[in-house]
Amino acid sequence: MTEKELQPRRRELLFTTRKSVRYHDYRKRHYLRAQFLIHFSGLVLGSAAFAGIASNAAWSRWLPLAFAVLSAIGLVFRLGEKAALHIDLYQRFLRLEKRFLEVPAWTREELDRLEREMLSIEAHEPSIYSALNRQCHNEVLRSEGNYEYLQPLRWHHRFLKNWWHFDNLPLRA
Repeated sequence: MTEKELQPRRRELLFTTRKSVRYHDYRKRHYLRAQFLIHFSGLVLGSAAFAGIASNAAWSRWLPLAFAVLSAIGLVFRLGEKAALHIDLYQRFLRLEKRFLEVPAWTREELDRLEREMLSIEAHEPSIYSALNRQCHNEVLRSEGNYEYLQPLRWHHRFLKNWWHFDNLPLRA
């Protein structure tokens, strides 16, 4: 196959790689933000509990419970682990995108090798959040100037994109 015949496949693989880079960047930031909020809230609650106990305030009895609940949420949902996973996937997809851009001449073997590498990275991905995936899809399309292929999202899809999978997300919103 000639390099010209391989262009559609190369374009599709590069598009998917760029979408995955964006996707895992969003997921990574989501988990890091949630982890930060829990730690910050725990620090504030712990400090307030200490101050409340020292002043013997009635409300201070509930603060350690709130602190414990927040800490449990962070542990049960393994926010740090999930952030680390998405940091790793983000970096791996970014390296793959860089390799796409460094290849001087495209051959079928080179594309097959890069596709196998992409599949081995995807094998470590957790289940996909469809609304976030669509948002990333649209961002890559916009960056390429392909506005006619955009798939809009409804407000509730945008709002819950990091919290709900939306397994049956319709093609046209």
